Amino acid sequence: MGGDEFAIILYDIDDANGMANVAQKILNKVDKPLDVQGTKIDISVSIGIAYYEGNGMSMEKLLKSADTAMYSAKLQGRNNYQFFAVSMHEKVQEKQRIQLMLQRAVKNQELFLVYQPQVSLSKSSIVGCEALLRWQPTEGPAIGPDKFIPIAEESGLIEELGDWVLNEVCQQVSKWNELTDFSGVTVAINVSVRQLTTSKFQNTLAVLLQKHAISPKQIEIEITETAMSSNYDKLVEELEKIHQLGVFISLDDFGTGHASLDNLRKLPLDKLKIDRSFIQDIGVDQCDEDIIKVIIAIAKKMSLEVVAEGVETVEQLAFLSGEVCDIIQGYYFSKPLAAETFLSYLQQHEQLFESEFKEYYLSLQKGQSSDKSVVKLLHSN
Repeated sequence: MGGDEFAIILYDIDDANGMANVAQKILNKVDKPLDVQGTKIDISVSIGIAYYEGNGMSMEKLLKSADTAMYSAKLQGRNNYQFFAVSMHEKVQEKQRIQLMLQRAVKNQELFLVYQPQVSLSKSSIVGCEALLRWQPTEGPAIGPDKFIPIAEESGLIEELGDWVLNEVCQQVSKWNELTDFSGVTVAINVSVRQLTTSKFQNTLAVLLQKHAISPKQIEIEITETAMSSNYDKLVEELEKIHQLGVFISLDDFGTGHASLDNLRKLPLDKLKIDRSFIQDIGVDQCDEDIIKVIIAIAKKMSLEVVAEGVETVEQLAFLSGEVCDIIQGYYFSKPLAAETFLSYLQQHEQLFESEFKEYYLSLQKGQSSDKSVVKLLHSN
């Protein structure tokens, strides 16, 4: 067991209710703040419960089962208890399997990047893209980032993956610069807080910009709002260093995490990205529409560009343009593309997304948007 872990052995309790009662009493006791020399300290606790099944069950297996349940409690948000179940053991085994495969993924060249276009409504053209990591093991089906990224972060592999992504993007931008006029396009890279709070990230980025002879304005570092919940001061310090290089910084998933307006003010930001969960509810939930309006208003007051991600319908696009959202990203315009396909999109220029914008203009003419100034603005481009 680790230094912050304890084991409690219970006797004469035969059912789950009795075990749950004991666990709840512990939670109630620990939930009260501790006073240490006048400073109040809040403590959280996660409890995993396993019970002896007989049949020669060893103490090692019993402790391992309780540890697995405790890990599940942490994933549920801490300050709770979970009972061990066989399905938990299966999940742990699956996680260990993916972790072992991931350790070989870079060496085996199983990772690749795709790029989802970001479209400016005022310019009717691509002004950027987001680089998205994909994994196709040599054996078996593809594994989604929602599954392998959390495992990479927990195991510490995220730094190796992050360095690979950063190098690949810089190398790709350099190639695009040689083939077309790519100077006005910015590539956004998702970076974990674990990467950012290591002092070497800024140095690595600076070296790669110089090595591949690309402008800092062609790179955007994207952090999630949830990243601000840990080591905030160190995060701000490192972001300041990155921003001084001339690289753009954006805050992803805004509205879903821990950012206060005070935190937002202190961060060296250039863009806010509205989380797709709000975009999906346009035309469905008035509350989410109001939240989008507030986010855009805050961004405008702070001179930040606004990116809406997850835009899939013309109705969503009409609403966002009516609120003067700057940049649109989502399947309405394009799915994530291979590097070669993305280049051909860039080279289409005026013909780019012609049918999508035609559908959009028609929706405005049919009265799906009442903002006449937006219609006039877009028809003038």
